[in-house]
Amino acid sequence: MDMDNLKALRKRRKLTQAQLAARVGCTQGTVSRIEAGDLNVSLSLLKQIADALQVEPYELFGLSALQLRALDALRSLPADRQAAALMVLESLSDRQ
Repeated sequence: MDMDNLKALRKRRKLTQAQLAARVGCTQGTVSRIEAGDLNVSLSLLKQIADALQVEPYELFGLSALQLRALDALRSLPADRQAAALMVLESLSDRQ
């Protein structure tokens, strides 16, 4: 599981890996492995980490609120519209 923002959020809160681990109830090694992307995290641990950092769980993955709303909107479309929307998004990303 790639939680791009975890390390940055932890540092922004001025917490060491050991301090976050103590708040969450795991080991420093577990936090290290999560930050490195070497450990898949259960939903309950994900929620505990987010609570300890005072953020929403989706923020651990580097998703902004706008990106999350866009994903929700895309999921709500019928399959044919999803495919069309994805084609448009892919063509926009190819231009960069």
